Amino acid sequence: MPSSSLVPPLRPSSSSSSSSAAVAQRIIHALNTCTSPSELRRALSLLLVRRLVPPSPSVAAAFVAASLRLRLLGPALSLLRLLPRPHPFLFNSLLRSLPTSRPCLSPLLFSRMLRASSPPNRFTFPLLLSALSEPRHGLMVHTHVVKSGFGRDLFVRNSLLRLYCCREGDMAAAHQLFDEMPQRDVVAWTTLITGYKNCGRPDDAIARFSLLMELSASGAAPAPNRVTMVGALGACAARGAVDVGARIHDYVRARRWELDVVLGTALVDMYAKCGAAEAALAVFGAMPERSAGTWNALIVGLARARGGAEALRWFARMEEEEEEEGEAAPDAATITAVLSACAHSGLVDAGVAIFGRAARGGYAFGAPTVRHYGCVVDMLGRAGRVAEAAAVVRAMPCAPSAAVWGALLGACRACGEPQLGAAAARGLVECEPWRAAHYVVAANAAAEAGRWGDAAEAWRAIRVQGRRKDAAWSLAAADSDDADAHKDDVRSLTATTGPMESDVDEVSNVSDVY
Repeated sequence: MPSSSLVPPLRPSSSSSSSSAAVAQRIIHALNTCTSPSELRRALSLLLVRRLVPPSPSVAAAFVAASLRLRLLGPALSLLRLLPRPHPFLFNSLLRSLPTSRPCLSPLLFSRMLRASSPPNRFTFPLLLSALSEPRHGLMVHTHVVKSGFGRDLFVRNSLLRLYCCREGDMAAAHQLFDEMPQRDVVAWTTLITGYKNCGRPDDAIARFSLLMELSASGAAPAPNRVTMVGALGACAARGAVDVGARIHDYVRARRWELDVVLGTALVDMYAKCGAAEAALAVFGAMPERSAGTWNALIVGLARARGGAEALRWFARMEEEEEEEGEAAPDAATITAVLSACAHSGLVDAGVAIFGRAARGGYAFGAPTVRHYGCVVDMLGRAGRVAEAAAVVRAMPCAPSAAVWGALLGACRACGEPQLGAAAARGLVECEPWRAAHYVVAANAAAEAGRWGDAAEAWRAIRVQGRRKDAAWSLAAADSDDADAHKDDVRSLTATTGPMESDVDEVSNVSDVY
């Protein structure tokens, strides 16, 4: 594509200027209405033929907008190369499109912006931070924020805070950034509270929320909003702090906030996970609209508080209200919750029937997922029906996950099926060959089954790959400091043998999206 230096400059008269302006308007109109790449190419050709390169800012903006509307980054980048000093608005438009198209280009585009002497503005950095595909680039961007003089801009600082809290999980950096902010709005408070909750530090999240409530009562901090409450309720659910959650509910009622889907579901989730089934049902009944996530939170909570039979009853009611009143249809997470309830309550036949319906396409979400298969294997294994569990694994249309193999392995050990257990342990190694604990378990399972050759092969693989088991580690020394690393590996393995707990926790974590 020719560069602007190849196009001889014109000395426009007043008539030629008006003619060029008319052509530019026609091109802008064509760009605003173009619906295909060929039309975009014709517009670019017209720019070159009419010697309108470099184009005016309005033409350039229309061209970039048309390229992004057609999901074509190439033409937009080509046009930027024709501009001696592109306006920051053009780079910002490209950055805005990158999270959904090609996020890996965001650092390169930012470098191009700096080389083009196009100074970033306060809108550039939030767009760049949200477009980063690698959170490790965040420190680089933070450095440029300080150099560019936007270190005290609230909009930019909130974006940095969101990066550290939500994407990098670096709460120490987030805490320092928050404390150094000359001004903190409700977005900053909410981001920090939700970040602590998402990083598994609910106590810190509740402490920050309590501080916000105390300061806002005296006017020294902004009042919390709905999103703040959703994050705080998630922390209460994780910590079991039903007293704090109930005070949040009182705050919501005192201000006559409507229980929309997100806030209402967060309250149901909090009460359900804290074992307050009656309060969860009361909130559920007061909601004018409910999503599948709301039903899931209630079903999970009732399964824990009152058992699987109650969860099945509400699942049946969910299906009835879907047919009669157009309520939300069960989704994949709903089936995960119901299968978990059946597994923990011994309702195997009911669980198998629900899974069978899912396998026949009886639910709107389509075919069962790997998690559903893991739930069924776990359910059958808990009931001692190991052969059926193994048959389910063999019949899977996709590769079993580590959770599936772990559930089968746990069932084999509990029911004294060493041969099947050795096969399950081998599948675990093949699924996650980088996990040292899997090789140790595979060696032990093979030895229990009398497969000494397989056991020796597993130990040989451990030595070859630099994995070793400390000979001094044993059950008698399990509490020693030297055993900590091994215990972490074993905890990670035992987590795969009981997949339902972690899966079900994810079913109702509605506040994780904030």
